[in-house]
Formats: sequence, C-alpha cells, structure tokens
Amino acid sequence: MAIQTERKLLKRSVAMMIDYAILMVFIIWFMATYGVPTEDGYAVSGIKGIVIPVVWFAYFPITEWIAGKTLGKLILGLSVVTEYGGRISFTQALKRHILDMIDIGIVGIIAIANTPRHQRLGDLWAKTLVIGGDNFRCRSCYQEVTLSNDEILKGEFECPICHAANKTQIM
Repeated sequence: MAIQTERKLLKRSVAMMIDYAILMVFIIWFMATYGVPTEDGYAVSGIKGIVIPVVWFAYFPITEWIAGKTLGKLILGLSVVTEYGGRISFTQALKRHILDMIDIGIVGIIAIANTPRHQRLGDLWAKTLVIGGDNFRCRSCYQEVTLSNDEILKGEFECPICHAANKTQIM
C-alpha cells in the first residue's frame, strides 16, 4: 500500500527557503572569511573551492538520510519517506537533491501540483514522498484533524473530538 499525500506547497516552499537560507548564510560567512576579495565580491580557489559543494552534500542528502528531514522540514513538521513509508536510503536522499537546480521554482511547483502523490522530479526519481501536517476529516464528527507523521504512516488515527477510529487515504 502506498501513502497518499497532500500538496503542501506552502510548507514545502518555506522549508526549502529555510534550508537554502541556512546554506546561503554559511556560503556568505565562508566567502567573507576564507575568500580573496575581487571586483565582484570574494572568490575561493583550490581546496577551499570544494568546501561549499561538500557542505551542500553534507547538509541535504546526509541529514535527510540520517534524520528523514532537514532543519527546514523539522521546523515545518515535514519528513521524507519512501513511497511506502519507510526510511529513505542515502542513494534516495542524494537522488532527491541532484535535481534541486531543476526542481526549485516553477518546475517543482508544477510537478508537485500535477503528480498523483505530489512529488517533485527528485522525489519521482528517488521514489520518495514528503509527508507531515496532512489534514483529514473524521468520518464520524467531520472534524478536520492534522495528523502526525506516525499517524500518516500507520494509516489510521483516533479523532481527538469524538475518539472514533479513522483510516487515512491509502492508494
């Protein structure tokens, strides 16, 4: 059984902005500290030039592989899982982010809005989903409930109002 998700365009966008803001702060600090002044700002060369891609590599794929989320996703209550709710592998985390340059912006928004499980191109290639904060309506009292990642993965939740057991959308 595969998990059905919501778009979460705003949450995903804000999480991405937080993550890339963290990366940009590091890059600005690194360039100002270790770069050589040029007419256009600062430049790094040699072994120092490898640091920025290594930090990108360490932050995005490694944190998602180890924790299932980056700091931006943690703040917004999102996680990355396999299409079946399991923990993602390092290869999946790397695949998700190799396509970041294509997926950031309109291409990612179009993909998320138009794929059945709201995946961007990196998610489709890696066979991953972004989950968290999904809303479901109780079948007994019709109260809208925001589910935890565990409830989404479990495929069921108890309504906090009427305590009825409910199943989530499963494809």
